[in-house]
Amino acid sequence: MTTARQVQSWYQESKDNTSEWRTEAKDLYDLVACRQWSAAEEAEIKEKRRIPIVMNRIAPFVDSIVGQQINNRKEVRFLPRETSDTKLADMYTEAGKWADDLCDGEDEVTDAFTDLVITGMGWTETRMDYNTDPDGQLITASRIDPIEMYWQTSDTSRNIDKSQYVIRAKKYPAEEAESIWPNIANVAAEYTADDIDMRQPHDATNAWKYESDQSSYFPQDQMYLVLQCQYYRDVPMYRVADPDSGQILTVSPERLNKMRDYLDEMGVKFIKITMRKYFQAFVCGSELLEDEEAASQKGFTLKCMTGKRDRNKRQWYGVCRALRDPQKFSNKFFSDIMFILATNRKGGAFVEADALADPRRAEEDWASPDALIKLNTGGLNKVRERDAGVFPAGLERLMQYAIDAVPATSGVNAEMIGAADRNQPAILEQTRKISGLTILAPLFDSLKRHQRERGRVVLDFLNRFVADGRAIRIMTPTGDRMSVPFMPDPQADTYDIIVDEMPSTPNSKAETFQVLSKMIPFMAQMGVTPPPDVLEYLPLPATLIEKWRGELSNKTQKADPQQEMLQAAAQFEMMKQQAQQKESEMKAQLEIMKLDFEKEKTAIAAQSDQQNVALKQTQMQMDADIKAKEAEIKATEAEIKFMELDLKRQELGLKGQTMQVESAADLMDAQANLMEAEADMIEAGKPPESETNITVNMT
Repeated sequence: MTTARQVQSWYQESKDNTSEWRTEAKDLYDLVACRQWSAAEEAEIKEKRRIPIVMNRIAPFVDSIVGQQINNRKEVRFLPRETSDTKLADMYTEAGKWADDLCDGEDEVTDAFTDLVITGMGWTETRMDYNTDPDGQLITASRIDPIEMYWQTSDTSRNIDKSQYVIRAKKYPAEEAESIWPNIANVAAEYTADDIDMRQPHDATNAWKYESDQSSYFPQDQMYLVLQCQYYRDVPMYRVADPDSGQILTVSPERLNKMRDYLDEMGVKFIKITMRKYFQAFVCGSELLEDEEAASQKGFTLKCMTGKRDRNKRQWYGVCRALRDPQKFSNKFFSDIMFILATNRKGGAFVEADALADPRRAEEDWASPDALIKLNTGGLNKVRERDAGVFPAGLERLMQYAIDAVPATSGVNAEMIGAADRNQPAILEQTRKISGLTILAPLFDSLKRHQRERGRVVLDFLNRFVADGRAIRIMTPTGDRMSVPFMPDPQADTYDIIVDEMPSTPNSKAETFQVLSKMIPFMAQMGVTPPPDVLEYLPLPATLIEKWRGELSNKTQKADPQQEMLQAAAQFEMMKQQAQQKESEMKAQLEIMKLDFEKEKTAIAAQSDQQNVALKQTQMQMDADIKAKEAEIKATEAEIKFMELDLKRQELGLKGQTMQVESAADLMDAQANLMEAEADMIEAGKPPESETNITVNMT
């Protein structure tokens, strides 16, 4: 747990160390929003009778990079450790997609990636929303203004993965804040009128949002600045074996104290460990509004993606930092060019006062190509044409440099924005496009890391808050959409988080299918049937693809009996291997129990009579456990034998043959083994959990 003073200290430290970054970030947001002259620069240039020209060349490059992210969006998938849990893990993956669709999570991630390209940092939040849904709606991703975020600046790891804390400083109207935290009224003097960092929220995707000032809607003296701080502490925990079940548990010191007497009586040892625990606190001024365990123990729900790192200043920056000076140079250059063109002489003539018969008419007709200008006698010798202004030498090269400076420093070439030379070969265009994407690879790699870490939190939220039996819409392997009850999985914490390519746009689908179309003929030659998932990569309407998928599914369901037999045999073999593995594990556990008993027996032999009595009790309990384990092993062996005989019966039934006499005898032996195992378990004091009835059918 923390205090309001500690949170304020973290906030002030991060604010001091990131003030330069925030000033730069606001300037870059202005550049993208086409506000590229400061107030002082604009006043100065207007005083010189010049025009503050803006040729925004940064915005197209930002849009190009963001467009690449949209066309190559990633899909977060959950994979189990055991292959038997694949269907349940697929349901969790589909549930994540369903939650993404409900809250427009993909668009929110794209907005955060836009912040990353501009400022070098993009932030999202994962949370449960109970305002619109009493049962709770999972918000997989919600974009956060980077100007609101503060972090431990000594942490230079990618995506701020090792920061001890992250803080969001957000303004709340007084009415809203007091409804959430009633005790906030105790800090009525702690308003944010002097907090200039939060005066203007920035949104690169909507310029009108950036133009608006929050104070225009709410007076400054009615706003609270609330610090949402997420942090972690390393707390002591203990690892101990449950005397009843033998399962290894992780318990807190408080729970260990309650179990201490029982553990000492049973002779159970424990070890001390240190675990990371996450908390969340809300602070306003000197008042601690909330401080409790975080909603997820899988990391911060406030997730960051980072760009390039300034190693000297320990800050992050994006693509737009390098474009700022070339853009301003271009604006100033073209402003000067327009001034030169406007003020340079356009020609004319030197004329003596008595040369023209009608000076006014001559001025009007001077530029006309067929005008007849009357002169006085001898006037031709009194008129001299004036030379036009000469364009300064070298400006053409400077103009070309001003045009090429922005793409040269951005890493985004003309091929990426679709402005390549049409005369160049297609292979050269593709190569240059790939080269441009390679320069931007660190940004997309950071986005992938962000997606994986965010997926870990989403998985935790799905299992803890969403998997309560509610109906969710998923897509079946046949392409049908259906509502199914979503139930929790105790093994969900062990799922692997995979960030995979997702063909979501026609361009990406076409590129993928172009490669697949070259592989399918080779697969057909080798006798390999392409999987139905190939249909997902067809650049065709979704309705047509779903129709084809349904027809393919119906065709697949009409399998011949021989194929079904082969599938049953494969399934049996897998079940047999699992049973054998279980038997091996139980035998190993039995041997360990015997060794532990012998050690305990040797240690207790030298103790007092009272301890000898305890030894006898322990020996009796151990003997009972050993007999129960041996009975369970016999039952498992009998079950394996029964499964083999059942498979043989199925094979003979498909071939139209009758059951052999020796098979009946084997079945009787299996039944006898089961009865013997049950008897052993009853003798050991542990009745069998279920009964197995074997019926012998003889034709």
